[in-house]
Amino acid sequence: MNMRLWVYLLIAVAGAAVLIIWWGSMGEQQPGPIGGERESHGCLTSAGYAYDEEVGACIRAFEMTDDIKAAAALAVEHVGEGYALTVVSFNSYEERGSYDIMLERGEERSKAVVYIRGGEVIEVFESAEGAPGN
Repeated sequence: MNMRLWVYLLIAVAGAAVLIIWWGSMGEQQPGPIGGERESHGCLTSAGYAYDEEVGACIRAFEMTDDIKAAAALAVEHVGEGYALTVVSFNSYEERGSYDIMLERGEERSKAVVYIRGGEVIEVFESAEGAPGN
């Protein structure tokens, strides 16, 4: 055989190998979306949440002072612990022991707001649709 035929044959074999490798990779699973990883309690670690034993929920400890953590624990006590229960935000007031603790529960993210005044829970608002104003 002449040299030109060998070159064509080599190109054809290399092209077939590339196609086989490409076709084989088509069925592989693509990685999931970034940021959706949950740990064993359901906390979104990529969003900075970690489970806190004292509170009984997922929190961002770096955002909370000790008095807010205590208020969050009181709020969790009133709504009950559960998978992926997360303290998503809070308001504190000048009146000592007065807070609004906003919670989300589960992967469906149902909402609850616990109103605390003077260290006592005065109202709990729960909604699958979201908290007031949402």
